[in-house]
Amino acid sequence: MKSLWFVLLGSTNGLLVALYLAHAVAVSHPGWALAGLFSDPRMALDTDRGYAEVFGYVQEFWVVLAALGLAWLRRAPAYLAWALLFTYLLLDDFYGLHEALAPVVAERAGLGPLGGLEPAEAAELLVLLGVGLVLAGAVALAYGLAGPETRAQFRQVVPLVLLLPVFGVVVDAVHENFVEGRFNLWLGLLEDGGEMAAISLVCWKFLELLAGALEAGRVAPSETGLPH
Repeated sequence: MKSLWFVLLGSTNGLLVALYLAHAVAVSHPGWALAGLFSDPRMALDTDRGYAEVFGYVQEFWVVLAALGLAWLRRAPAYLAWALLFTYLLLDDFYGLHEALAPVVAERAGLGPLGGLEPAEAAELLVLLGVGLVLAGAVALAYGLAGPETRAQFRQVVPLVLLLPVFGVVVDAVHENFVEGRFNLWLGLLEDGGEMAAISLVCWKFLELLAGALEAGRVAPSETGLPH
């Protein structure tokens, strides 16, 4: 089952990247015989409510469910921190929470241009940093209160989760502010494809951990004295 999830998620990523490249060719070469077949804008990785974005929503939802399942099966409340983090990410991706809050923060804080960023962009960055610190703090606190086995599993998850801001924030900033011309397509692929692959790795790891807990065939002893 663990290998099956890895193959299914990896194959879906490959298919979505292939559709993205075919769409890019169709847009830039409208005379291509198959251009009509691949002209659907939902095939692009960065399209709102496109195929890739919806696939990301589904995987974030699975991570939330897996984290809740692990918290119950292993009697380890520490996993609730991951459920909280990915619930926020799902809501933020779906509703654009940080983008909606940015103008309010910019106005109330009286922000001006910052390092070449417009006030709304600077406020958006501040919201991301603020929420990120709070959620990271919740995960760190949960780690500190967890038992040895749960801590070991956290150490497997954290490097994969850190890939999300690498592609979603760092590569995005480079893409938006420093790169133009023909490299845009490839950097866009690195940004959006990398972020999609990262959430797939996180999803696979949580499903793998959940499968391991289910295979144990019993509810684990409580790490915090919770009743069975």
